[in-house]
Amino acid sequence: MPHILSRIYKRSQRAFQIDASPKPVLQRLLTPLMFMIIVFFAGAGALLWEQQQRHLTQQTQTQSTAVAANLQTALKRQADGLAAALQPIVADPRVHQALPAGDISRLLADWQPVFDTMRRENDLTHFYFLDDRRVCRLRVHKPSKHGDRIDRYTAREAERTGKTASGIELGPLGTFTLRVVTPVFNDGKLLGYVELGKEIEDVLASLHSDAKNQLAVAIGKNHIDQQTYETGMRFLGREADWPRLLNSVIIYASQGRLADAFAPLADHNPDPDHTHRPTDRDVRFDGKTWHVSASPLADASGKPVGCLMVMSDISAGLAAFHRLMILAGIFGGLLLTSILAFIIVLLRRTDAGIRAQYAELGRSEKKHRLLTEHAISALALHEIILDDAGQAVDYIFLSVNPAFETHTGLKAADVIGRRASEVMPGIENTPLIEIYGKVALTGKPNSFEYCSPLLKNIILSMPTN
Repeated sequence: MPHILSRIYKRSQRAFQIDASPKPVLQRLLTPLMFMIIVFFAGAGALLWEQQQRHLTQQTQTQSTAVAANLQTALKRQADGLAAALQPIVADPRVHQALPAGDISRLLADWQPVFDTMRRENDLTHFYFLDDRRVCRLRVHKPSKHGDRIDRYTAREAERTGKTASGIELGPLGTFTLRVVTPVFNDGKLLGYVELGKEIEDVLASLHSDAKNQLAVAIGKNHIDQQTYETGMRFLGREADWPRLLNSVIIYASQGRLADAFAPLADHNPDPDHTHRPTDRDVRFDGKTWHVSASPLADASGKPVGCLMVMSDISAGLAAFHRLMILAGIFGGLLLTSILAFIIVLLRRTDAGIRAQYAELGRSEKKHRLLTEHAISALALHEIILDDAGQAVDYIFLSVNPAFETHTGLKAADVIGRRASEVMPGIENTPLIEIYGKVALTGKPNSFEYCSPLLKNIILSMPTN
């Protein structure tokens, strides 16, 4: 009696198809791998650039902070020097006699030589004698002007505390002056005050170390009178460019005249509700890149009246970084090329191996097909269909050999791709689907004999998963 040999496969009712001819690995993976590598190198370059920019900014900010701190230190040191110079003056008996008596001639005769010496050796610019009501008895530096009451913060502070007061204050000429005021006492009685002062340009000049760093000081126009400022600037031999900026005037620039590229950063809103915060910005000027930092500058009372600008030439640092980026780009390009070449070689070898395996599989399949086609026994390849519960409910004919057609009377064209329940109605009432399903689910071969009234043959089944 003819036998039918069946080979069983399984699938769910939610069937799917597998591409029997997959694309080469090189074709599928090369593009995304290239994209990932390029993104990685681009991200590394962007991160390096950001870190360098942050480093340059931090470096220039540190330098600007150091300049501001050095300015305060230098002013404190000079204020201490002026305070020390005041001690023998306020203790001198000649001052104790002449100041309360209002003897201007004697004061001028006694202290004009001292002022001349200090002006020559210490750049002293101001020397005042004030009475106990802060009325100016004598300006040694300008004897013709006297009799006005001094209402500056340092004078008021010396009056309030009875001690030496110091700090920078904005003078009528629109310049910053370091002032030190000390009360004059004799037997515990207040006789008046003595004040020494000097412009701070020499202090600012001492902070200007080289051509790579420039300084400038701007004052808000709301703190000075235009006519007095312009007169003072002409007296000092400087440019009085009042209309140049809307809200500020430049009273000092280490390069002589503040470049137009930097000037707008010195112009600050005088509105009391406007907070003057530090400014940091890169500016291109004279073929170079400068980092400009502008920080508030306060007078002795702590009131912001202007700003201190520090301009640092960072061109050399940027050029060095650009060279580094070029070298890194060349190295990165070579490395990227090497990595891609290695990946291409690896993927080509993988594709070659896959093609060899497919070729071997094709040869095995051809051999198997030849054996199947020339076999005496009927052979059939089935695919089991499972329901959602995982139970076998049907199977599909995937292939049959010529002997199957001869023994069963069923043509391959009529059964391949169709369900058994369509080809052989009533098969669901036989144990075949259950037996085949068990083989598919367990993966264990099974041999049995069954006389099928549907096929009118005795079937010897030897399935595998």
